[in-house]
Formats: sequence, C-alpha cells, structure tokens
Amino acid sequence: MTIVHRLVLLATLLLCCAPALAAQPAPGSGSTYRMDVHFDPNDGALSASGTLEIHTDEALDGFELLLNGGLAIDTLQPDRNAAVTFENGISIDSYALPQTQRITVTLVQPLLAGERMSIAFDYAGQVTTDSIEIGRGVVTPGWSEMTMEALWYPVWLKGTRVHSDVTLTLPAGYQVAAPGRVEPAGEGRWRLRPNGPVSGRVTFIASDGWVETRRALGEGLSGVVLSIDPEPRADAILDGTAAAFAAYRALFGEPETASTALTIVYANRDIGLKYPRQAYSTGGDFIVLDQSDERVQLDTLHHEVAHFWWSRGRPGTPHEFLSESISEYLAVRHGGDAWGDAWLETRRATMAQRSAAIEGSLRDIDGLTATRQDLLYHRGPTALFALQDRIGRGAVDALLVQAHAAPDDTLDAFLQLLAAQQGQDVADRFASEL
Repeated sequence: MTIVHRLVLLATLLLCCAPALAAQPAPGSGSTYRMDVHFDPNDGALSASGTLEIHTDEALDGFELLLNGGLAIDTLQPDRNAAVTFENGISIDSYALPQTQRITVTLVQPLLAGERMSIAFDYAGQVTTDSIEIGRGVVTPGWSEMTMEALWYPVWLKGTRVHSDVTLTLPAGYQVAAPGRVEPAGEGRWRLRPNGPVSGRVTFIASDGWVETRRALGEGLSGVVLSIDPEPRADAILDGTAAAFAAYRALFGEPETASTALTIVYANRDIGLKYPRQAYSTGGDFIVLDQSDERVQLDTLHHEVAHFWWSRGRPGTPHEFLSESISEYLAVRHGGDAWGDAWLETRRATMAQRSAAIEGSLRDIDGLTATRQDLLYHRGPTALFALQDRIGRGAVDALLVQAHAAPDDTLDAFLQLLAAQQGQDVADRFASEL
C-alpha cells in the first residue's frame, strides 16, 4: 500500500493485500463466494446470484456484510435460523457512507468452530463511480475496476481469508483480468478463480482494449503490464517487479500461492478513478498500481510485492505488524539497495519523524483508529530499522526467515522469536519502541 493510499483508512481496514499464510484462527478461513455475475461497464448494470459458504475457525453469533447502495437485494437467505436486517446510508465509526448498505445477520444459535453455513443471495442494480465510497474503483466504458471497495458483492468485513469462484459475463468485445486463473467459459463469459485464499478481496478489471507489455522476468517468471494507453514506463515497472520479487524470494523462498506469471494493472490515464493513489496486491500474482511519479510508484511496488510473503496477522490488531510494518520495512530497505544511501536516509528520516509525532503504541491497535496506519507504516518500520542498526541486517534477516516459517502469526510470537535470538533485553527494547 502506498504512502498516499494509506490515508484511505476505511479501505485498508477491510483488506490485507496478499494471500494470508496465517495459522492463527481467523473468521472465514476456508469460506467461499460462489457467484454468477453479469456486468456491463458501459452503464454499470450488474446482477449477481450465488452463495457465501462460511466455514469458521471460531464461534460466530453473527456477522455484517456491506454492499453497494446502487444494488437492490432480491434474496438474502441463510440456511440457519437467523434475523437479517438491512440498513441504507450507514457509517462506520466516524465515516459516513451514504451510498453503502449494511446487512446484519444475527444467528439464533451460534455457529461453532468448524461448522458450516451458507447464505444464498440474488441482487441487481447499478454500480457507478460515484457510488464507490471506501476506496479505489471506477466504472467507465473501456476500463472498469471492480474492486472489493466498490462493494459489488456482499463483502464480509471480518472474513479475512476467503476463496472465490466467479462466473462473469461481459458485453461483446470486453476482456477480463483477475487474480489466479481466468478461464473462458463461453462467448463473453469467464470463470475467475484465484490460486488460493485471498484476503477478503474478490476483484476484476474489465476492458475493451487494454495495452499489454509482456516479457520474461527471470527464473521461470513472466510479467505483463496492462494499461489503458501505451506505457513508456512499462519496462521500468517490470524491472522493479523482477528485482523486488527476486530479492524477497531469495530470503523467504516461493510465496504460498507461487505463480509463474504476474499481472500488473496500471490505469495510466485520468478516467475518474476513485482514490487513484491507492494500490494493492492479492492472490500472489496480481498487483494494481497507483497513479504517481515513477520513484513513488516503484516504492509502492516494492511494498506490494512484499505482501506476496507478508500478509499475516488479523487486520485491526497489533498482529497486522506482520503484514504492513514488515512489508514496508522490506520495501524501504530494497529501495535503499536500488537507489542508494541518500534516498534511504531521507526515507528513514521521514518515517522516523512521522513515528515520533504519533501518540500511542502499535501494540495497542484495536480496530479502525485515526493512528492505526501511521503506527503500521511509520512506527513499525522505524522500530525495525532501529533494531537493524543494533543487531545488523543479517540478524534481522534471520529473524524474519524464522518468523515467516513460524505457524503463529502474532506480534507476541515475533517478540518471543526475537528474545530467543537476541535476548530478552533486546526484545523488550524493541517492544517499547513500537
């Protein structure tokens, strides 16, 4: 996630940016959206039917789903006794969302850990760019980004690891890009299946004529940049992707949902995109770039590529350090390797200054707060660089390799590994700097 798109507080509450590797129980682990969707980018008309099959690792009394307010629900039926309420024009904490609807499902009997349930749904209406409120997305003829933040499907806020199987129908002449496998399923139809669980993010890009820049990235890996217009920086984007991917793979091995092909989406023309400086990655093979200058964009890219290995720890908790803070530390460090000490010193100084201005501790993050993102993107990486200054880059690498292989995706487990490696005093000091 880029420096700028981190300001989109609500959107980043809803997502982690790569396939989670968590063994820590999380609501929705193994849950699946199965949908048949018809979408017309020319006017935003969308209809969908399907199910959300829930398999939970912890007891659930109920849950909330968000849906774009331009979509009218015809059916939403759990297969267990439940009270279902609908609310239009909602707010989350202090964020007013007048064009978003919330569906609250309250179970008569709790769903116990390991149990399953299903919710059938059927809805139709229109998704427009103006109706996208919480983050990136756009609906225009020729190029539409149907992101999670567009709420084109019933987004389960706390279903942080979900699978999806979507059959998508588009008008003649359109093509689609999405994480994982994109398989033709008839005239104007595709089946979209990510390679593994994605962090709550079901997304696709529809276009009637993108420009492809495709080439090998080395070691059996290929990459493609999909852009609206011919992109003069496509080679630099692919070079940056290849270098970052190789550096992280050398440290951590293959990402969990290793792919031989990476798709990089870049809307390189002003088409009215909501939150154009938001970027994300998902599925282990799919990156959507922000609109910014080359150096900032590549810095963003380094962070997003790191998420292929580091998307761990539940969002809205201190354990998100294992996703955002470590990814940012690795990205800035890699930027220093690529662009030199002067760039690295400036970047570190900026992070340290922002970190010093933040009240509170990363260890106290509890849900969506005004300081959450600064703590994750400035305090956490600043503490990691201070640790590197004390124990050396090699020792930090050894710690991160251990943490990546560990089954417990919590900040507490990370601190325990640090204490075992460097002693309790070092771990305590690091914890105090968070």
